[in-house]
Amino acid sequence: MVLGGAAALATAGSDELWEVTTKTEMVGMPFAMPAQTSRFCIPAGEENNPDAILPKDEEQECAMGDVRVDGNKTTWKVECTGEEPMTGSGEIEHSDGSYTGTMRLQGSSDGQPINLIMTYGGKRIGPCPDGQ
Repeated sequence: MVLGGAAALATAGSDELWEVTTKTEMVGMPFAMPAQTSRFCIPAGEENNPDAILPKDEEQECAMGDVRVDGNKTTWKVECTGEEPMTGSGEIEHSDGSYTGTMRLQGSSDGQPINLIMTYGGKRIGPCPDGQ
């Protein structure tokens, strides 16, 4: 699914290791998907950038836009292309070294509507290991 799969390590220059737990709910499904936890590096100072701090799904290309930071809250719009195009919005609230947030996405698959609600919880673990 979109943005909820295994995370890849960020590119060179990353220096903070984060652990993020993502839970994805598909509205109307009779069962819940299990939460996924991943660790990845992000550039220092990018805590307010949803494109940097949220896990990526290798099957989807998602672009964040209209990103707004107001105090400890960041909001954005998202558009994903790929096999199942989707649009939506999200918000994250930050505290010292952690965040919680929600993203809602809408789209369709085989003519059927898809509505996803993803919740996030992230915490800074420390510096990235050398070479990551």
